[in-house]
Amino acid sequence: MYKPKNNDQPGSGVQQRLFQWIKRKIVLFIAAFMIGMSNAVFEEDKTIYGNQDSIEQQEDND
Repeated sequence: MYKPKNNDQPGSGVQQRLFQWIKRKIVLFIAAFMIGMSNAVFEEDKTIYGNQDSIEQQEDND
């Protein structure tokens, strides 16, 4: 059977797992930030351009 050689320092597995955990959290944070920013831009565009059809001037019949 194939058995990989473990020539690494003791504890390097812990360092590798810690690095992977930190990297995963950073990527998750960046993705959440990008989704939040896109939602904010979408809502802003909707408030600026979305109510043009609903706002109309009414004529005064005097």
